Amino acid sequence: MKNLKKIISLAMVFVMMFALAACQGAETGSEGSVTLTWMLPLSEQPDEEMIEAAVNEITEKEIGAKVDLICIDGSAYQERMNMNMAAGKDFDICFTGYVNKYQDAVYNGGLLELDDLLKTAAPDLVESMPEYAWEVSKINGSIYAVPNLQGFAPPTSVWFFKDLTDKYGFDPSAITHIEDCEPYFEKLKQNEPNIIPLRLDYGVQHWVTPVWERITNGLVIRSDGSSKKVEIEFDVPEYKEGVAKCYEWYQKGYIRSDLISATSEEAEFKAGKFAAHGSGWLPGAEATQAEIYNRDVAITPIMEPYMTKALSTAAMTGIGKNSKNPEKALQLIELVNTNKELINLLSIGIEDKHYTLDENGKYMLIENSGYVTPGAWLFGNQFMQILAQGQGDSVWEDTEKMNLEAKVSPIIGFVLNTDPIKNEISQVAAVTSEFSGKSFIVNNYADYDKFMARLKEAGIERLRDEVQKQIDEYWAANH
Repeated sequence: MKNLKKIISLAMVFVMMFALAACQGAETGSEGSVTLTWMLPLSEQPDEEMIEAAVNEITEKEIGAKVDLICIDGSAYQERMNMNMAAGKDFDICFTGYVNKYQDAVYNGGLLELDDLLKTAAPDLVESMPEYAWEVSKINGSIYAVPNLQGFAPPTSVWFFKDLTDKYGFDPSAITHIEDCEPYFEKLKQNEPNIIPLRLDYGVQHWVTPVWERITNGLVIRSDGSSKKVEIEFDVPEYKEGVAKCYEWYQKGYIRSDLISATSEEAEFKAGKFAAHGSGWLPGAEATQAEIYNRDVAITPIMEPYMTKALSTAAMTGIGKNSKNPEKALQLIELVNTNKELINLLSIGIEDKHYTLDENGKYMLIENSGYVTPGAWLFGNQFMQILAQGQGDSVWEDTEKMNLEAKVSPIIGFVLNTDPIKNEISQVAAVTSEFSGKSFIVNNYADYDKFMARLKEAGIERLRDEVQKQIDEYWAANH
C-alpha cells in the first residue's frame, strides 16, 4: 500500500510538471518561441490568419518568434493606442506616425527608447538605414521608433482619374496650382452630373502647405526659412485665400453639397463618385494607385519635394514601453526590414492567391483576394517591395534620390516641448475641432471673428509665445 501511495504521489508530481511545462509552452509558443503582438492601422483582412501562418514560418525559423497581427481600422487606431498606452498595456510592436503620432506616443510614455538595444540586438537594422533616416527619428537626442524607409518628402499634389481628363482634353501635367483645374471642374459639372469634380480631403492645404509648415495645431512658420516668426495659421493670407476659393467652388457645385455631414469618403471614391482629390506624390505612385483603383491615374505635384520632421516620421515602427520581449521585438523589426520575402508577404500577400507576377516580375493585385494593404511602408522598408506593374525599374532609386535632394525644413530637428503648454494645446484643439475647416468653407468664414475670439480664450497667444520662444532657441543653435 505504501509503495502504491508513493507511485501515485510520483505520478501526480510528473503530471504537475508536465502541466507546468505546457502552460509555459502556451505563453512562449512552441519550442520556446515567443508570440509578439503587432498593432497596425489596417482594416481586418479576411486572409489575416493565412498571412500570419506564412509569416510565422519565416520568423520562427529565423528568430524563434511568432507574430500576432492586430489590425485596427485606421479611424479607430489613434484612440485605441491612446488607451493602450495610458493603461500601460504590454503590446510588443506598433505603428506610429501619421496616426498614433510619434512625438505624442513618446511624450505619453508609450514607446521604448531604442538607442542601446539597436546596437546590441539589431546591428544589421542600423546598417540598412541611411543616416538621415535615423537623424530625423530622434526626439531629444534619442530614438524611440524605427523609420519605415520610404519617400520622406512627398510634395502636395492633385490626383486625377485619367479617363476623365482624356475625355475632356485636360492636361494634368500643365497645372502649377489646384486653381488651374477650374476649367476642368466646370466641364465635369456641366457634363457629368453623377460625378463630384473635387474630393476636398486636403481642404485649404493646397494653398497653405506650399508656403507654410505647421508646428502644432493652429501655428505655422514659413517653409522657405526666410523668417522664424510663428504665425496663427488661420490668419495667414493663404489660408483665407483657400477658404474663399473653396467657398466659391462649393457654391458652383464643384465640391459635394453635404460637405458638413459627410464622413468617410473612401468607398465613394473607389466607386468613382469623385474625379480628383488631394494627394502626396512619390515616384511610381501612378502605377500603384492604378492597381488599387483599377483605373489609370495622373498625379501632378504643385510644390517641390520638401522634407519635414512630420513627413519623415509619418510611418515608423515602435516597441511598446512595457513589452515583455523587447529584444525579440527589435529582432522582428530588423527581419522585416532586411528580409525581402517577409516584407513582401506582409505588404502584398501570397503569390497566386493575393497577387500575380507579370513577365517582368512586377505584381498585379488579384481583385477581392482577401488581403490588401496600402503597401510596404506600413510595415518597414518600402524599397524592398516588389515593383507594381507599370512602375519604372528605377522607382526606388528615384525615391531615394528625391529624399537626398529635397528641400529641407528650416526646423527639421525641432521638437516642441509640450510640458509648459499642455493645457493650451488641448484647449486650442477643442476649439479648432468645433469650428472645422469644412464649416469655414460652407459659410465663407462668416464666423471668423467668433472663432478667433474663442482661440484667444483658449490661450492660442500664450501657446504662440511659448512656441516662439522655443523656435528662437532652436534657431540660434542651428542657423
